[in-house]
Amino acid sequence: MGTTAAAVLVWGGCYLITGFGEGMFNVMSYTVRQAMTPDDMLGRMSAALRLLLYAGIPTGSLAGGLLVDWFGASWAVAAGAAVMVISIPPLRAAMKLRELPTV
Repeated sequence: MGTTAAAVLVWGGCYLITGFGEGMFNVMSYTVRQAMTPDDMLGRMSAALRLLLYAGIPTGSLAGGLLVDWFGASWAVAAGAAVMVISIPPLRAAMKLRELPTV
């Protein structure tokens, strides 16, 4: 197996793991938020959250484009991977909730 094929396999495996983890995180985080939010505020909470989350997409695209322009594609991908790895411990620390809170 060549270097390119091995790189594609590693990337594909990482992509599968990341996709599975994101799906699990989304289900758990929405469940907790809905359990903690009063019924009359659910729409506002959901809209505010989506605004904040979706605002990160163009911001991240701009930052990625600037990194590629300044340092090259390899460094930009490495920086993105490093940020993803650095984000794991805080998310893991936040997962200590054992039962849903009540409103």
